Amino acid sequence: MKRSLGVLALTIAILALAAGGTRSAAEDADGRPRLCDRIEGTWIVQVHRVEQNITFTALQSFAAGGVTQATGTIDRTPPPPISPLFGTWKRIGDNSYASSLSFFIFDDAGNAVAMLQNYETFT
Repeated sequence: MKRSLGVLALTIAILALAAGGTRSAAEDADGRPRLCDRIEGTWIVQVHRVEQNITFTALQSFAAGGVTQATGTIDRTPPPPISPLFGTWKRIGDNSYASSLSFFIFDDAGNAVAMLQNYETFT
């Protein structure tokens, strides 16, 4: 019983140290969040397709390590329905970011007929 409690206490201590280390690694020496971390999280975005004159709402998430995902309110409605978007992001300057997202386009029967890539920049 004492050994099990010792192992449990050691596990909790290791997890606490790992969590503390992760938080401090995301900060500059003065404790402020690093610039590249300011985009991390999920954002509500208004998208306007100029050629189709359509405006819709989307969610786009940016994770540590450069992974991004997105989905929009009209992704399932033609023309044409699309899959969720998956891709990468990186910091390209002070308060500027670029992302590349890939997604599938489906026909009326639900078959994937193409994969497109979308490029975005954020300031």
